[in-house]
Amino acid sequence: MNFKEIKAESKQALVGCRFKLFLAILVASIIGDLGSAVGLGPALIPLLMVGLHYITRKVLKEKKTDFNLFSDFLKNLNHDFKLVAAFLLFSVIIGAGMFFFIVPGIIFCLMFGMTFNLMADDPELDVLDALRKSRDLMNGHKKEYFLFVLSFIGHFLLTAITFGLYGIYFLPYFQAANVNYYVHLTKQNFVKEESEPEPPVIEAELV
Repeated sequence: MNFKEIKAESKQALVGCRFKLFLAILVASIIGDLGSAVGLGPALIPLLMVGLHYITRKVLKEKKTDFNLFSDFLKNLNHDFKLVAAFLLFSVIIGAGMFFFIVPGIIFCLMFGMTFNLMADDPELDVLDALRKSRDLMNGHKKEYFLFVLSFIGHFLLTAITFGLYGIYFLPYFQAANVNYYVHLTKQNFVKEESEPEPPVIEAELV
């Protein structure tokens, strides 16, 4: 997987959309935190994750943001219930892995980390099928994806050092890059095909 290409495409797609995507991430985080405070986290978090996935895909594909995508998919209640069930099962698997030493938990997280992206793309996908498809999709890519996330360590540190202010720049970038990684992993080449030719990147990249 070409990390530089994925990141460059993500940056290009964010031109004119970065702050709106940041607002979407902020709203999702606030709603998720409030929901968790009253015990509704497991019901809200997976729905918010999928809503962000849809919004980010639109940014990558069309360089547009559409906040209605946060709620449009809620019309399919069967899909919503499956997302919640998948999140609960995912949490149990990761929690068990973390309990039996940390490394298995990380491996399980990488193995099943594409579950919600897959369910976002295919609302008919069952929970267990989504977990299996994520496992198969990540076969041979777990170390690669771990290194991909690790390549943003400089951005994470800057966000911490600036008390979150740098997150206005970084969080949309990280969100777009993660969804774009999934796009490349599943060989959906709409980003490359529909985006304009990208100018040479001459700026230094934080790694």
